[in-house]
Amino acid sequence: MHIEHLSIINDYLVAVYFTPYLGWRYSVVLHDGSTYQPYDLYITSQEAYEVVKNILDLVISCDL
Repeated sequence: MHIEHLSIINDYLVAVYFTPYLGWRYSVVLHDGSTYQPYDLYITSQEAYEVVKNILDLVISCDL
């Protein structure tokens, strides 16, 4: 596994990583300590990062 991005987005810990033979994926550590890891695959790390960033922006705007 190769981690490309490890950052905090809207108070969530986010990792974008490469899975050999599959592609780029992301994981989000939620506030209760659980992990959200969808099975979606992306061609580039930037694509995976943009998707998770947009999802978290949407979650935050819906909570307001």
